Amino acid sequence: MENNLQSKDKESKRLFIGISLSEEICNYFYDLMLNLSKINKDIQPIPAQNIHITLKFLGNVKESDLESITANIKLSLKESESFKFNIENSLDGFPRLSASRIIFGTIGGGRSEMENLFNIIKDNVSKIGFNREEKKFIPHITIARMKFPVNFTDLIENSQFKIFKNISCNKVILFESILSRKGPEYLIEKEFLLK
Repeated sequence: MENNLQSKDKESKRLFIGISLSEEICNYFYDLMLNLSKINKDIQPIPAQNIHITLKFLGNVKESDLESITANIKLSLKESESFKFNIENSLDGFPRLSASRIIFGTIGGGRSEMENLFNIIKDNVSKIGFNREEKKFIPHITIARMKFPVNFTDLIENSQFKIFKNISCNKVILFESILSRKGPEYLIEKEFLLK
C-alpha cells in the first residue's frame, strides 16, 4: 500500500478518522469564535459544519485501498465500547496559549477512553502502512486558526465558556476531506458503531 506517498491523483481521497459532535456544540463554538473574532481580527473561526474531534489523519490514499482500510478500522474497533465524555469550560491553544496558531476546546471526562481509541486505531492502521505518529495524542476540538501566533491568554482567561457533560460517543467516522478555495468540506465515507 502506497498511502504514505501522499498520492494526489484523481483516484485518491484525503481521509481522516474522527468523532462527530452535535449541532448544538458545533454552533456554540462557531458563535463563540465569531464573537471573539470581533475583539481580535486574527481569529479565523472554523465553520460549524467542520467542527469535530480528529483521532487519526490518514492523508491521501488510493480509492483501491479503501476496502482494506475500512476493514482494518472495523476489525480494530470490534471490541471498543461506547463511552461518554465532557467538554470543559476552558479553551487552550497550540503550540501554547501565549503564542497560538490554533484555539481548541478541551476534553475532560472521557479523555482516557478517547486516547485508548486513538491508540487502538493507530496501532492497527500502522499494520497496513500508515505512520504510527509517536507524538502524544491530545484529544481536542479545533475551533479557530490564526495565520500568525497570537497571545490569547488575557482574552481566554477573562471569558466564560459553557461546559458540555455526558456526550455520548457511540461511533467513529472515516471522513473524506475535500479541499477547495472556499475551505475544506468533510464527507462521511464510513461509520463504525461502537459496542
